Amino acid sequence: MRDVKVAIVDDDPDFVKILSSVLKKSIQLSNPLVLESIRAAREFFEHRTDEFWIIFLDEHLKDGLGSNLLESGVLNDFDVISISSDTSQDLVYKQLSNGAVYFINKAEVPKASFSALILSLLRGLELKRRKSQMDLHFKGIETARKLIARLQHEINNPLGAVIGSINLLSSNRVNEEDRQRAVQIIQEAFERIKEVLGKLKNLSLFSPNELENYF
Repeated sequence: MRDVKVAIVDDDPDFVKILSSVLKKSIQLSNPLVLESIRAAREFFEHRTDEFWIIFLDEHLKDGLGSNLLESGVLNDFDVISISSDTSQDLVYKQLSNGAVYFINKAEVPKASFSALILSLLRGLELKRRKSQMDLHFKGIETARKLIARLQHEINNPLGAVIGSINLLSSNRVNEEDRQRAVQIIQEAFERIKEVLGKLKNLSLFSPNELENYF
C-alpha cells in the first residue's frame, strides 16, 4: 500500500501515538498526518480530490464533532474510518449514514488483534479503490466508443449535404435559385462541422458522465 496516505484527526496525543504505532506495523506506513481539530481537517482536505486518503476521524474534538464534519461533505472523496470511545448505536448509525466506511471503538486499538483487523480493513479499501478505478476506466472506453459514433454522425451528415450540393452545382441544368440554396447548404454544413470540431477541443474538460450528453 505504498500510495495510500493516512490522516488521523484526533486531539488525544496518547491515542494518536498508539494508533500511529499500529499503522506503521500493519502497513509499513511512515508517519501519518495528524490533524488535531475539525478546522485543521476541513482546511487540509477541502481542496484535495485526486489522492487516496484514509482518514481516522475521532468524534469528539475540541472544536466540534467528527460526525458534523462528515455531514458537511468535505470528506466525501475519501475513505473515513470513525473512531470513538462513545459506542452508542445512535452515534454509530450517524457516522455510517454520513459516509464513514467503518466504526472502531477506541478500546479495541491497543489489543493484539487490532493489527489484523486494521490490515484487513485497509486492504479491503485498497481493493475497492482499484475496482472503482477499473470501472471508471472501462466506462471511459465505452463513453469514447459512443462519442466516436456520435462524431461520425455529426460530421457525416453535413459532409453528405456538402457533397450533394457540390454535385448539384456541377450540373449544367442548375438554376439560380437552386444554386443559391446549394451554397447556403454548404455554408451551414461547414458551420456545423466547425461547431463539432470546437466541441471536440473541449473534451478534456468533461467527465465521462458529462460527455454522455455533450453532443
